Amino acid sequence: MKTYLLAGCTFRKAILFPLLVFMTNTLLYAQQVYVSNQSIQYYGACLGCSVQDAENVVGPNENNYASMQIPLGVFARIGQTLFFPSVKTYSKVVIGIGTNQAGLSVQLLGGIAVETFNGNLSNNDYKIVNNEILKIGVTDPSKGTIEFNTAKPYDRIVLYLNSGVLLNGGLQVYYAYQLDRVYANSETHVAQCPGCAVQNPQNAVGSNEVDFSKLIQSPSGTYTVRQDLHFPTFKPSTKLVIGVSNDSKPIDQVIDKEVLIAITKNGNYSGIVSGGLKKDPQNPYKGTIEFITSSQYDGVFFDMVRSLYSTNDLKIHYVCQENLYNPALSNNTVKADSTEKVITLFPNPTTGQITLEGNIVLTDADIFISNTLGKEVFRSKFRSKTIDLPATLPEGIYLMTLQTQDGKVYTHKIILTK
Repeated sequence: MKTYLLAGCTFRKAILFPLLVFMTNTLLYAQQVYVSNQSIQYYGACLGCSVQDAENVVGPNENNYASMQIPLGVFARIGQTLFFPSVKTYSKVVIGIGTNQAGLSVQLLGGIAVETFNGNLSNNDYKIVNNEILKIGVTDPSKGTIEFNTAKPYDRIVLYLNSGVLLNGGLQVYYAYQLDRVYANSETHVAQCPGCAVQNPQNAVGSNEVDFSKLIQSPSGTYTVRQDLHFPTFKPSTKLVIGVSNDSKPIDQVIDKEVLIAITKNGNYSGIVSGGLKKDPQNPYKGTIEFITSSQYDGVFFDMVRSLYSTNDLKIHYVCQENLYNPALSNNTVKADSTEKVITLFPNPTTGQITLEGNIVLTDADIFISNTLGKEVFRSKFRSKTIDLPATLPEGIYLMTLQTQDGKVYTHKIILTK
């Protein structure tokens, strides 16, 4: 392994160059794959139960919402199944929720749960909302998100509202989306001084975000304690997310004063990571470091520098990459894959005719259109870029799915007006 002994002057110079390596969050955002369909299930004697405007959960509009309601005194449950366009394994799920009451809390949402499915088969990961997965809005505490990571194949999630949850106006569900994640798949490490160590180094590898490796630096140590985490392939322009914690002091003090973090390419130093720390609002000793890369890289290293502040250790829970897209693309543009293939349709809303444009091969592609209940209302082979929707379709929201000959799937929400 190549060892990096960073003298003080080199470190100070390196801090001046992060803008050569990283782009700001205002330019690129994590790629989001939104729900493409939904359905409702009622369990028990659910007299008076309802889900109003259920289709508002579908697609990228994060302002409208569905409202799940169970009357007081009714012992029942509502499940809203949220379908994604394809099966994924390692990803992060984010569900936007809200209430008409003053603020969200675990106590208020104690009867709400989520579960993932692969087809009709449950992954047996039923979770009641708790402080680990509930993120309350900073500017508006009546809104928030349910966020959790997946490790099993799934193509749908079910959001359950159980009786006994006292929400005025019901539970508002705004949207749900996936974030693709690629976790580090191997590591190397070095501890070069007496009393230094890298404990449980493999725990920083993979999708388990609870376990951790631990870098320990001797108070009198003057040499490197370092761990390198490696990704499967080179990638430019991703969001890099690092889970870190410490037992003895707030994580910002540790990251700002005692740890050097940088990205690497083929094991060679490529650029300093500066800033991007987000403290866990429930635990100031824990947080994530999130930043955008612009250079090609395949690894990230952590150096525990000689401690002058009596911490001497850092826990590394995980490192993962999230794909990116260009937010200049409108909501009517679907990002196909990492080769930047896109397809658009217009006009949308439409009175009955749509035109497809893009850089994907549509020859003999299958076109399916379904309503918000999942019922197929139109099917055709691709013959022309201009498509006439059936005149018998009532106005409303529909989902168009395109499946190309090479098996790629693209979805669009269509708003039909008359």
